[in-house]
Amino acid sequence: MSLRRRVLRRTAFAVLTVYLVCSLSFLLVAIPGDPNTASVRQAAAMEATGNESERAAYIESQVEAYRAANNLDEPLHQRYVRWLVAITTLNWGEASSVPGSVTDAIGRAAPYTLAYLIPGFLVGATLGVASGAASALAGGRRIGRAVSTTTYLLAGVPNFYLAVVLLALVGTAFGWDATGWQSGPWPAQYWLRMALPAAVTATGTLAAAHRHTRSNALARRNEDYVSFVAATGAGPLATARHLLRPAAVPLLTLLYGDLLAALVVTVYVVEYAIGIPGIGALSYGAIRARDVPLVLGTTFVVVLVGVAGSWVQDVLHAVLDPRVRDDG
Repeated sequence: MSLRRRVLRRTAFAVLTVYLVCSLSFLLVAIPGDPNTASVRQAAAMEATGNESERAAYIESQVEAYRAANNLDEPLHQRYVRWLVAITTLNWGEASSVPGSVTDAIGRAAPYTLAYLIPGFLVGATLGVASGAASALAGGRRIGRAVSTTTYLLAGVPNFYLAVVLLALVGTAFGWDATGWQSGPWPAQYWLRMALPAAVTATGTLAAAHRHTRSNALARRNEDYVSFVAATGAGPLATARHLLRPAAVPLLTLLYGDLLAALVVTVYVVEYAIGIPGIGALSYGAIRARDVPLVLGTTFVVVLVGVAGSWVQDVLHAVLDPRVRDDG
């Protein structure tokens, strides 16, 4: 299978996956009914006056007005088509727990998450791959065992605890103030603050990358091509490069899984513990406020990142290892 054909097939599969998840989300919301209808009914009951029949008529009129305003009185198939069009055009509705639309709220929160998640992941992955390769090449020497022990200890420290400890120990030095966020271009102290959550993200990624790299390097350390490279007098960096090249494909898969796990889990923990108004905090607030459009919007962000990352991973696999193109 040619590279172009594989990319086109994976692209079509990615688009189909996104719309399948959107369709399932629509069914999960539409079939049980809108959860805000009960709140509207309760609020109308508190406002209603008159006798029992008048109160009942007023409550039903308010519920029907709410359903009409939100297109809930349309047939299911029409609402489904409207849903798909809205998802495609990024018209994800209005948020009730924060000002503005869902896309506006996500647009305001995303820079805060990306500002620490991407640097933390890149630093952790780089250090983890380097330390894993160094530990494998060092064999059973003391330095190799020390590096592995340190990374395994980092993997065992909960992110929530690490975030709280760093905030208490060095938060003042980094000018941390969870209530001091403002819109507009970021001043220098904002970027300095992001060093703390980036460090928390990097520790988990570093430990996972070290473990994966070390296991892959140890499995290939005694291969003939590695011994040949070492026999030619190549240095540790050249040997590590030849050692890790065949492991690039599985390492990419494992590191991408760690990145997705960080997006799904770490952002909630870190942003809640430190007080960052990012995607995790936005989603957590929407869940507590039962803001269904915003909950679905933040969920779609995770889905889109997951599908897009999977697509990039498949393409990189085909580029790095042409053998994977012959999968049918």
